[in-house]
Amino acid sequence: MKKIEFLLIQLEGFYYLNYPDVLNLYNPPDNDIIFRNDSLLEIYKWRNGINNILLDKIGQYEFCSFGHLLSFEEGEKYAQSFINENIFGKKKLFPIIASLAGDFLIIDSTIKNSKVYIYSPNLFITKPIEAYSSVENFIETIYECFNRGVYKYDNNRFLVIDAEKEREISIKYNPKSQFWKE
Repeated sequence: MKKIEFLLIQLEGFYYLNYPDVLNLYNPPDNDIIFRNDSLLEIYKWRNGINNILLDKIGQYEFCSFGHLLSFEEGEKYAQSFINENIFGKKKLFPIIASLAGDFLIIDSTIKNSKVYIYSPNLFITKPIEAYSSVENFIETIYECFNRGVYKYDNNRFLVIDAEKEREISIKYNPKSQFWKE
């Protein structure tokens, strides 16, 4: 079993015990997806994001502080619009997380073990910078944030975040990330 599969099983167990209603909002796995990035493929074999139609308030049902887990189909639409609008030049960047405010976590879809980058015009990050050293480290960071109570959902299923502890955990798993050091 790959480390990312183990981490996703742990994350699912945490959701199942603590937030089964949120877990049930995620789309079922999509095993027909063909993708070059193995870790990202594992995420979509775990769950295929949350439909945007369920999201009507910023912060509700977020997967992490950057937003909600996109379905593969939504990710493809955003990736195509990035290409059409020439936002990243010739780079083929694929969004995995999006917020309703227009922030994204993205990966380079052309390589097997991509870092996870943040693109956030709202934070004046108009050129992607590294937030997580790999998709696997991203999932490990998310799991630890939930497991240690750094992330938790309130009664209305808005994600409540202890930003300072999130930063500490993120630096622990992603020590070379420029984003968390700023």
